[in-house]
Amino acid sequence: MNDKVMKSLVILLALAMVHCGTAPAQRDPDEVDAADVVPGKYVSKTRGPEGGIVVLWPRVVPKERTVELRPQATALQARLVSLVREAFPGREVEVRPEPERVCPWNGCASPAVGVLIVTDSQGCAAVVQVSKAGRAPARQMVWGGILSSALEVPFREPPESHVTVQDFVPCGELTETTKEREGSVKMAIEQAQ
Repeated sequence: MNDKVMKSLVILLALAMVHCGTAPAQRDPDEVDAADVVPGKYVSKTRGPEGGIVVLWPRVVPKERTVELRPQATALQARLVSLVREAFPGREVEVRPEPERVCPWNGCASPAVGVLIVTDSQGCAAVVQVSKAGRAPARQMVWGGILSSALEVPFREPPESHVTVQDFVPCGELTETTKEREGSVKMAIEQAQ
């Protein structure tokens, strides 16, 4: 190896060691400039009311079926709003419109509630997600169908990657079948404080 090549390798190795030894700069999520984070169409345009509750638009997977399942999504969001109002009478409830299904990068300012609707050719299943204010993980609870899911999903991770459906219900019956688990869902919402 000639001297030029050896010097170049030594410099590259030194730079790699210096870079690997330093941790990336940590940022306070509450101090993010708007220019740093450009929200996509699925991101809530607000962080929600301080001391209130945010009810996000349902997440439909696959998203190509959102239009077809809009009646079920609208009905389930309305049911969540009713459950939230029962659990927290007098608190402000902010209902996010379609397609705002996720809190901003720095988290919602209040607890957030949403629902994941998973669908395939066999039918639909629903999972409620409840998270505390900020960049908190979402607690998951089965609402319709038979499935297994992680108890919590890290903040802003796609919840569908943490769910395995064992049995779907017909999509037209989804809103009716969710009534059986309403009490458990309400308890999960109450624990989001």
